[in-house]
Amino acid sequence: MVVELEFDYNAAIASMDIFSQQDFDSLKQWTQNLDKSKFVPKDLTDKQLLIFYNACYGDVDRTKVCIEKYYQIRKNAPEMFDNRVLSSEDVQPTVQAL
Repeated sequence: MVVELEFDYNAAIASMDIFSQQDFDSLKQWTQNLDKSKFVPKDLTDKQLLIFYNACYGDVDRTKVCIEKYYQIRKNAPEMFDNRVLSSEDVQPTVQAL
């Protein structure tokens, strides 16, 4: 089950302390030019890129590393990402801790 949350790009960037459209555009361009061996999809949405960018506090180089590592782990350890049902008994201790 995929949970899709509402996303307003303009509201998201307005609420960020650090945002550079130039940096963001360079990240978008970077994802298009990546080698396929990096496992990073070329069709990342603005929402996905903005989440990575914000998580790395607007640091473009850190954002690139974060994106590469995330998709590398997702490719090499799919069990960490697949079939994660929040209501399952296995996941409940983690959910309750949050």
